[in-house]
Amino acid sequence: LSLHDALPIYCDFLVTLGYTRSEAYQLLFMILELVSTLCYTAIVLHQPDDIEQLKPMLFTTIRKMIERS
Repeated sequence: LSLHDALPIYCDFLVTLGYTRSEAYQLLFMILELVSTLCYTAIVLHQPDDIEQLKPMLFTTIRKMIERS
């Protein structure tokens, strides 16, 4: 499944949580940017820590970003 194919699926899921389609795409973009930047710096530069140490906090942060209050 490519990103091109997966994006509408994730977007549809976020819409069921109460996001508009526009908000869903924006949120997915933010999450992808966060994950890619953090992974790069953790794996290549070992900053701010090893990726294995950061994954639990990263997963929690992504879940909180997705939750609707």
